[in-house]
Amino acid sequence: MMKRTAIALGALFAAVLLGTAEAKAEKTLSVGMYSDFNGFNLFKTKAMTPGTLIVATSMMEGLYAYDYKTQKIVPRLAIDFKEADDRKSVVIKLRPNVTFHDGTAFNAEAVVSHYSRLMDPASGMGYDRAVFVALDHVEAVDDLSVRFVLKRPWPGLQSALALDYETNLIGSPKALKDDPDGFNRHPVGTGPFVFSEWQSGDRLVIVKNTRYWDSSVPGVDRVVYRILPDGNTRYSSLIAGGIDIMWTDNPAQVADANRTPGLHVLKYEGASAYGFVFNTSKPPFNDPRVRSAVVHSFDGKALVEGFLQGQGSVAHDYFPNSPWSCDSLNWKSYNPAKAEELVKSIVQPVKVTLTGFATPSGRRLVGIAQQFMTTANIQVDIRMIEPSVAGGKVATGDFEMMQWRFTDGGGEPDIRFRLGNFTATRYSNPKVTELLDKASNITDPSQRKAIYCDVSQIMSDDAPMLLPVHVPDFLIARDVVLDLPPNQNNMIRVRGAELQ
Repeated sequence: MMKRTAIALGALFAAVLLGTAEAKAEKTLSVGMYSDFNGFNLFKTKAMTPGTLIVATSMMEGLYAYDYKTQKIVPRLAIDFKEADDRKSVVIKLRPNVTFHDGTAFNAEAVVSHYSRLMDPASGMGYDRAVFVALDHVEAVDDLSVRFVLKRPWPGLQSALALDYETNLIGSPKALKDDPDGFNRHPVGTGPFVFSEWQSGDRLVIVKNTRYWDSSVPGVDRVVYRILPDGNTRYSSLIAGGIDIMWTDNPAQVADANRTPGLHVLKYEGASAYGFVFNTSKPPFNDPRVRSAVVHSFDGKALVEGFLQGQGSVAHDYFPNSPWSCDSLNWKSYNPAKAEELVKSIVQPVKVTLTGFATPSGRRLVGIAQQFMTTANIQVDIRMIEPSVAGGKVATGDFEMMQWRFTDGGGEPDIRFRLGNFTATRYSNPKVTELLDKASNITDPSQRKAIYCDVSQIMSDDAPMLLPVHVPDFLIARDVVLDLPPNQNNMIRVRGAELQ
């Protein structure tokens, strides 16, 4: 009897040890975020903040994705793309046996529902619909096939569908219909992670989707997005092991991380840039002379050497480091004499309200911008806002000149020219529209590139925005983090990340 009891106790002890080991084996990845989230129901928020989008793409996904390493489009919820002979429609086959986190099936109905709502003028999504300006409607062919019907041939459709952008994050139609307010705080998608909890101002937690269609991901069991608005606090937490990954735009932190044992820096050089958007629909930026004067007042070289501490380059193109780069542009840039000449030609004093982000780097950038413009005799009033409300300000046009982070969207120029970076300015030029439509009817990449370079020149001449410097995108991670892609398109992709 004693022997049996000892064996039973030994087995129980072993089970406890095994259970403890399994519990310890759970892998939790912690990500330091710079702001809280503004909600995940796009049809209520109208725009997701960049930080919200980072989290949303872990739980919701689109038909395609853009692989920045190979610069190619890869399938996600779609598996086949077939263009009609007249190039005015495309049939997309959907991945079978995929379910939303609430157990409902992912099918053609879900895709049609999502894009139909997006394209409905009553939805108030005009700002985002600009990406899909050539799309007429989406219809079901069968349960696992949809047809995208176009107003005209559009070679950029697949690139548009591959954007890590709010327009492509397909949520459960059932969850959106049954509880749209609940969806805003508890998103339901098909992605590799499932929503767990959100404590406003503190953290948001997601857990592994055990039914995900790709069994090779995710690589961790939980991800905790900790809200740490202060960059120095985030970095201190990273060094102490409180978080595993952080985004930064602070060159000093990048330099320090490069020499700190236990940390590594992921750097991506694409088309990202620091700059400003002008609201061309109202004074003073409806006057092209004011726009040009501001552009000519900015010393890009000084920004790179001072503000960026050498981590960047003076802009000369919209699409550097890509096959679409236009090296021969006559790029409008720093010319202080020309800036003063333009201001004098306007006669009345030039007064600008500059909206900046209430972050350490935002305040510093806006201060530098004020110095540059003041030198050109431009009067500047500064208004600071939280980055989380910038999307709303742009959507309603409640700004004159606003600080902006131009992200590397990848894909084709047709997409970038129709994204928020450009539509935010309310800029319209019939010649640009004509050229973009012309490019849509051409299949040869070299001919299309020539047209997009013509568009780039017109845009530079008209100056609807200020893009003085291109910047690398940085992430800093602890060495225990493996298989984390660099910060491409201002995204932290935890989909395939693992912990050592």
